[in-house]
Amino acid sequence: MTKYHYSVSGEYKDWIKIYKNNTLVHNGSLLGLILNKNGKIVLRLNYGTNQYFETELKYSKDFIVVVPLVPEMLKDTYKYVPIIFSDDEFKTFLEVIYADVELFKNLPDLSKQDLLNMWLLSSSIQKNYLNLIEMENDILNRILFLSNDKYDVGDIKYIIKELKGSIYKIPENSEDVVSYIDSADGICEWNGLIKIGEKIHLKIDEDHYAGI
Repeated sequence: MTKYHYSVSGEYKDWIKIYKNNTLVHNGSLLGLILNKNGKIVLRLNYGTNQYFETELKYSKDFIVVVPLVPEMLKDTYKYVPIIFSDDEFKTFLEVIYADVELFKNLPDLSKQDLLNMWLLSSSIQKNYLNLIEMENDILNRILFLSNDKYDVGDIKYIIKELKGSIYKIPENSEDVVSYIDSADGICEWNGLIKIGEKIHLKIDEDHYAGI
């Protein structure tokens, strides 16, 4: 189960480390962590580097979701880790960063494209792309086969076509389906699908999947 951890330090309590489980997603100043930029509520994370990578906060029923931005995500240098807060987790996050709750009351709804973008970035492929269509086609074309031979790339394309802008918790009675993809480093495993009942779904992180 995903856990978010925070460590605030500094003379003025203005330096924060943010972890998703054991993964460091931010180590930097609280100043400029959240911005209202062109009407978007932007979260700037550095993943422990000296670069900042912008993401946007969106709403999806029971969750607040941190989604990648376009065209930034089309660059091979873009870093992104899915962050999906429950209501309580988000309240804790806002308290830790001293944020005004009013700023987050009218977040836009999560879209189908947002979910697809999150899923595409969970692959190990890092390239520069001209647009999202090129990115999607390239990654799908790299899939050689799946660990469950009952399914193939055609099933993934159907899922993408039927995708809704909804996120759900992965139930206990589920099974990971691994995609074997052709990459610059040879054949790599991508744990990006989950089988629930007789259907497969796009796995967004270890606890959540995209609904169809």
